Amino acid sequence: EREARGEPLTRAELGVLLAYAKIVLFSDIVASDVPDEPHFDRDLMGYFPERMAKKFAGEIRDHRLRREIIARVVANDLVNRGGPSFVNRLQEATGRPAADVVRTFAVVRDGFALPALYREIDALDNQIDGQIQLDLYQSVSRLIFVTSGWYLKNEAGSAPLGQRIVELQEARKALEPKLVSLLPAFSRERIEERRQGLFKGG
Repeated sequence: EREARGEPLTRAELGVLLAYAKIVLFSDIVASDVPDEPHFDRDLMGYFPERMAKKFAGEIRDHRLRREIIARVVANDLVNRGGPSFVNRLQEATGRPAADVVRTFAVVRDGFALPALYREIDALDNQIDGQIQLDLYQSVSRLIFVTSGWYLKNEAGSAPLGQRIVELQEARKALEPKLVSLLPAFSRERIEERRQGLFKGG
């Protein structure tokens, strides 16, 4: 009935959905070999205060709850950035298991250096129109979803996670300087319109 009336979910309902999505994904990650990927050591270390992580790095890596901590951090990050339906939508679209979706999320997240990009958008609080800032977050979310979908459909993903991330980073370095010139005219026009709109918005 509410859908027919065009009524969105309340904040409380969205909060419940996010919580359940994180719980389910946490269980899927723990049950897989994702936490054993060396690349996720950075997520493990990032869970602790910087000084503690530096001083007790060895103890943290050997922590008996190491896998659970990694699973919790990665599940939270993925759901916060991709939304509660991110994993299910990509599983339905590609037929790949949740573990593959999580690995691919990490490739896209770190291959595009998205944590740094999110920090830049966060820093715009109270400096630009709130809706424009939300649009920026949404644009990054679309990048994550579309690129993850492409990877899951077109790449077997058998290479080590760190290698896949480096390959994406190198591809970006090679393509980004000339990417606009490779696009058709209508795409370049849309990009310029978008750029001008953001510029006017602050």
